[in-house]
Amino acid sequence: MSRHSADVELSRLVPDASPDGHCSQAFPEAVDDLPNVPHYQATSFPLRCRGGMLNLSFQGDGGSPTHHALEGMAFTRPAVSIEDVDSGSITEAFGDEESMKPPASPYKQRTLTVPMTSTAPKSRKRTQSVGENADDPLDGGPEEEEVMERSASAVSHSSTVVTERLQELVRLFKGRTEKVKERLIDPELSSDEESPSASPSKKAAAPPPPPPPPPPEEKKPEGAVPTVDEHYCGMLCCKFKTRPWWTQLHNYKFPSSIDPLTNLMYVLWLFFVVMAWNWNCWLIPVRWAFPYQTPTNIHYWLFMDYLCDLIYLLDIVVFQVRLQFVRGGDIITDKKAMREHYIKTDRFKMDVISLLPLDLFYFKVGVKSILRFPRILKYMAFFEFNNRLEAILSKAYIYRVIRTTAYLLYCLHMNACFYYWASDYEGLRSTKWVYDGEGNSYIRCYYWAVKTLITIGGLPDPQTLFELWFQY
Repeated sequence: MSRHSADVELSRLVPDASPDGHCSQAFPEAVDDLPNVPHYQATSFPLRCRGGMLNLSFQGDGGSPTHHALEGMAFTRPAVSIEDVDSGSITEAFGDEESMKPPASPYKQRTLTVPMTSTAPKSRKRTQSVGENADDPLDGGPEEEEVMERSASAVSHSSTVVTERLQELVRLFKGRTEKVKERLIDPELSSDEESPSASPSKKAAAPPPPPPPPPPEEKKPEGAVPTVDEHYCGMLCCKFKTRPWWTQLHNYKFPSSIDPLTNLMYVLWLFFVVMAWNWNCWLIPVRWAFPYQTPTNIHYWLFMDYLCDLIYLLDIVVFQVRLQFVRGGDIITDKKAMREHYIKTDRFKMDVISLLPLDLFYFKVGVKSILRFPRILKYMAFFEFNNRLEAILSKAYIYRVIRTTAYLLYCLHMNACFYYWASDYEGLRSTKWVYDGEGNSYIRCYYWAVKTLITIGGLPDPQTLFELWFQY
């Protein structure tokens, strides 16, 4: 909008001055006829006209007003809001200036000069702000929206793939955990079970290359004799070459220390020790009570007795002095320290007592099996064997049942031996309560012991005081 048009519009708004020096009120009907001027409410406030502020057209008939006259003048002016409502640029406003001239005002051409400010910078700022908004990626067009949709879909697809992969790994770990639990519950499961399948992301490994062909066999002459004998070990349908057992025994080196918790050889040795202990426990009472040891078979009994004594002695000299032990959290494997530790234990004292040479009294009283009673005191080896065997067995409860049954049978065995000894002391066939001497003595006495233990009745009543004390 040009300076001339602005002056024309302001001249329409500002009325003529009244004769007394005050400005008159603007007419609203004249304002409504102006183009491009918004409606507004005029605010009246006193204005003192000072020198240099009014146009020459505001002078009175008498010439320029004096300083005092100007100070006494008070008039009201409207609050004007000028907006650039043209959608075009400044050049377009100047081009349409002539076509948008306002109609002639009926009032005098007394205008208030208002300095104009260039609107070009505003339009430039506006143009720059519009360009910046156009370059802003957040307010982009459909292409940018399409790019954002593609990126969002790519992110959602990648998150879906990661979620599926994690779920697959969780399933694999759960399956492996279940298999390990089953193996722990039942260790006899075959180790050839299906291994967990490989992840689908990994490709299967390439098959191994075929083995090279075997070398051609050398033909031996007919008269050649092999220098070394070939030993084969047959197992089902296969045969394996092995060295002779005497060669293996000759090359075997006994260990300097033995771990009693994990060494299977020590458990096997304890088995032989327990067998020797059971020989003494079961057969010493039989030979003492029943007349099964005779001069004709005495050498067989003595051979087995001294074989058991040899096993007892080897256990003390070879094995017990090599057992490792823990001291202060450290496993001691020194030979001297292991030997001193074994000598200080109660196991050593009981082992020595069990080997007391009471057999020397054979030369004075004859071969009496009761003199071998100290051999039964090696019971600590029996309980150690039970602990070691239960630790390596997968179904140890079967061995516990067998051991409990053996306890019951041994009690019946001792009761049968004591019954035959009591019958022999009273005299065979002397009363109805004692053994009558018919049939197999051990089986008859064992039967009596079973009937007494389970109290099924049908036994003869004791008649003498000794029989009463023995029965009860």
